[in-house]
Amino acid sequence: MFAHLRKRVDPYDNFTILRDFVKYSTASKSLRNFPLVPEPLLALPGVQWEEPSEMDRETVEKGQLGHPCGQMIGVGGRCRWGHPQALMFAPLGEMRDQDSTVKAVRADHGIFRLSCPMLQREVKQMEQSGELVQMQKKVNEDPALGARLKAAHASVPGLRERLIPQEWVRRLNDPKLNFSQHKISEKAPMILFQTGLVGVTLNKGATNEVKCLHAHLGDFLMRGEKSNPIGPLVVQLLEERGINSKGSETCWTECEPKQSGSHEHS
Repeated sequence: MFAHLRKRVDPYDNFTILRDFVKYSTASKSLRNFPLVPEPLLALPGVQWEEPSEMDRETVEKGQLGHPCGQMIGVGGRCRWGHPQALMFAPLGEMRDQDSTVKAVRADHGIFRLSCPMLQREVKQMEQSGELVQMQKKVNEDPALGARLKAAHASVPGLRERLIPQEWVRRLNDPKLNFSQHKISEKAPMILFQTGLVGVTLNKGATNEVKCLHAHLGDFLMRGEKSNPIGPLVVQLLEERGINSKGSETCWTECEPKQSGSHEHS
């Protein structure tokens, strides 16, 4: 007479019920309940980075950039003075109101960025003098260089994915995701998984577009020549102009922490 009860408490059935309960309760949970960065961070093949120290963060936020960098999770490419020259950022970050209330989640294509003020200034002058156009011409005329640049662009979505918690990756790839409910742009999957360096779109195939020398130098300082073929060429151009990419006798002064309010937010 208790056969039907024995069936209902069968261990397999209990497992199925529990599995479905976890599946659907998790599906209904807001993504805001999940962290924006994997804990711990996954290994990033080829990336040479360190966790920012308190001194690094002060140098970057109060000296080099002059504003808070909440998404900064790594530093690399140190100069002769020991300061970071490039930074690693989490692809997902919080957008806050003036009262610090989180209003949305932001997806960003830039995970490696140049931070050294001297290099930023010198590369800007190079671009303004036409070196960006010349670099694109060089890439277009050199099939081998173009192929390496295409590979560099194509490798970036995989790196971003390793810097995003798997629950976010799974949900962002779900075509049924309610973006407004989770306060994130509908463009997030495209930005994170379908763009290369400098946000170059990859959905029409790999590209050999250069677009920004700053971005390639920052990427090179974090990943090296094997991953970015443009960065070493930028360093070569700097050397031809008499600029040591590892720093000058006085460049350290540009990285010294400044008093609050001495920089504009960039």
